[in-house]
Amino acid sequence: MHTIARRGTKLGDILSHGVGEAAKKIGNGAEKFAYAVKNLSMPAMDPRGFKATALGYAISSRGSDYTYVYAKPEYTMSPEEGLKRFGSVNAADRFSEETKAQMVKECIQIAAVVDASGICKIAHLSILQNDQLEILAHLLKETTGLAVTADELMLVGQRIINIERQFNFRFGATKENDMLPERFLNEPLPEQENRVSTVNLDKMITEFYECMGWDEKGCVPESLMQELFDCVEETNNVANPKANNN
Repeated sequence: MHTIARRGTKLGDILSHGVGEAAKKIGNGAEKFAYAVKNLSMPAMDPRGFKATALGYAISSRGSDYTYVYAKPEYTMSPEEGLKRFGSVNAADRFSEETKAQMVKECIQIAAVVDASGICKIAHLSILQNDQLEILAHLLKETTGLAVTADELMLVGQRIINIERQFNFRFGATKENDMLPERFLNEPLPEQENRVSTVNLDKMITEFYECMGWDEKGCVPESLMQELFDCVEETNNVANPKANNN
């Protein structure tokens, strides 16, 4: 660790650039073993066993960070809850890719709002065991006097995610960056050979772009940004009635 931080050796210097860049420098097929997305090393959750998390790793603005999406519903809710919330009992099956695009869209918006509030997502989404925004709306009203609904907070999250996407694309990101290491696309989990445990990422990416209202290249249309931000003043006036008296 100290060697990497201080770049005290040639290997330390190479590794200091992150797994993805280090693999490129090492070469000789090392890229196949670089388990990273957008040069961020993957955490412990294997994407083949958590399909919403797999999609989240791929589309995240910062790479394979499970907290960017925090797709807890796929492994905590019941099939009945999956049917009610996402339209399919398979939403609660972490090996299924069905409805995971809708799930990821909802989860990234929730995670973005919790982040923006300054509250730790682990506390809100894991300790409180709550992945809805009613509690956060109540907390904001009690601590700041800001009267917002869960639906209004969800809209805030949608704005955040789309702004992040536009920012990344402005500085060179493309659809090709929404990818997983090849192994997870082609090699099934050994203990799940009777199930489809590879990741059909292209299909989920296409469905996710459609859910988000992005084009086939993953770009955010200007018309969508206009739609999302046209209602900012109206939302602010509802949340802050005094603004109407100015």
